[in-house]
Amino acid sequence: MRRWLGVVLFVGLTAGAATAQMKQRYESNETTPVNPASYQVNVHVTHAFLAGTLGTLHLDVIADGKKLQLEGQRATGMLHVGNYKARVVKDEERKGGWYVETYELLFADGTHWLFNVVSESE
Repeated sequence: MRRWLGVVLFVGLTAGAATAQMKQRYESNETTPVNPASYQVNVHVTHAFLAGTLGTLHLDVIADGKKLQLEGQRATGMLHVGNYKARVVKDEERKGGWYVETYELLFADGTHWLFNVVSESE
């Protein structure tokens, strides 16, 4: 009985911490004021689509000449194809060619949204 209770408690705490981290990570996207001059990356969105029940927005983009697919969470609508300004907020190179990269796109109304790189092509 104790072991079962410990497992349930561990799973509950772990899930709660992960949810809080995701909530903080994605809720900070829209409300924080930004300096438009810090968005130096040119991003051209060529294709956008929503997937899943959580509103995951996928974007096929060309970011400074690189063909990427970006993924953003909790989207409440679609994004028009076209040109946007962005900045790289995370660029972590790992051993053996692995990397993690996150872009923040700036929209005309001053809002901004985080997108993780989930695919790269030539």
